[in-house]
Amino acid sequence: MTDEEWREVEQAVGHPFGRADLIVDGYEISISCLRYKALEYRLVVFINDELKGERLLNDCEERRRFMRKYKRCYLTQKQKKSKQFKELPEDLCQQAIEFNTITQYYFDFPSFKSLKSQLIRNNRSIEMADTFKRKD
Repeated sequence: MTDEEWREVEQAVGHPFGRADLIVDGYEISISCLRYKALEYRLVVFINDELKGERLLNDCEERRRFMRKYKRCYLTQKQKKSKQFKELPEDLCQQAIEFNTITQYYFDFPSFKSLKSQLIRNNRSIEMADTFKRKD
């Protein structure tokens, strides 16, 4: 996609309940701007016009390509800098951090920039769908 086409998509989803349709490596992707909190909206990705909860739990191609990945460590900075933690060998410290880190996946994106970078990073062919009406 060209920069102009990306701007068109961003304008289409840049207002509440806006929508844009894309074809990404053979998948039909619908991006919608939906309400997240009282005065906050997020961009939600529908893959082939559906949201499947099993994609959040099971490793699959769609999750890797189109969903936002979030890693969180339950150890606080204070715990990581504690004397007991520093006395451990480095490999045990890394194992403790990995053990206390979880990875979550989400359908929504907080900004268009993060959505665009996720699509570009993990897919080869991105184009506008025929249902996306251009203003000529």
